Amino acid sequence: MSDIVCTPWSRTISALSNSEQIPRPCCKLRTIVFICVLILVVIELGNTERATRRRLRRPTNKVKSSVSVSKDQEVSSSVNRFRLRARPNHKKTSDNDLAPSESKNKEDYKIVCYYTNWSQYRTKVAKFTPEDILPDLCTHIIFAFGWLKKGKLSSFESNDETKDGKTGLYDRINKLKKSNPKLKTLLAIGGWSFGTQKFKDMAKTRYARQTFIFSAIPFLRDRGFDGLDIDWEYPKGSDDKKNYVLLLKGEC
Repeated sequence: MSDIVCTPWSRTISALSNSEQIPRPCCKLRTIVFICVLILVVIELGNTERATRRRLRRPTNKVKSSVSVSKDQEVSSSVNRFRLRARPNHKKTSDNDLAPSESKNKEDYKIVCYYTNWSQYRTKVAKFTPEDILPDLCTHIIFAFGWLKKGKLSSFESNDETKDGKTGLYDRINKLKKSNPKLKTLLAIGGWSFGTQKFKDMAKTRYARQTFIFSAIPFLRDRGFDGLDIDWEYPKGSDDKKNYVLLLKGEC
């Protein structure tokens, strides 16, 4: 057998070869940082996926059972919300009742309808005449609008009043009372296009108020109306307020 002899030269080569196999410290640090970042990304993706599944998951029985339910409530089977249950010995009111009072009846309520005299000019199916109104639909019908001429109540459309043997809109509206004797009709004056200046002048003085009131009463009675609707758009200032109140009170 031959012995292996380590000379100084061979030891130097061995030392150099070993030093080349040892990684540099900076390479180790980069590797550690990369691994840590990779782990954080994986954890974040997992949390996001679990949150998405939780949002899309349908409610389970455990969720339903955790909601406290009173005796007069129950949880809907399709939606996790409360639904009122009818109470025992509770008497249901009619559809038209606005209050639970048993003394109320339908005659205590007012169903006020507006009829406009320009609806006769609509075309095709949009055209609307007094004959299209159901007599029992309303308790009150307000005919819009009348007009004001020289401080006195008057009609506006040419066919509002009956003349030349042709029945006017006033009479056609009031004809509904034959089918519904309890029906009340009123004539309206004012509106947006009427403006406010005519009302200011009519209510400004005692004489102007007197002129209007003394013309309105016979005008309404002769045409079968039961009242007057004053649609002032809009009183402004303290003078208008004071004069408007005096007009409505009929203080001439």
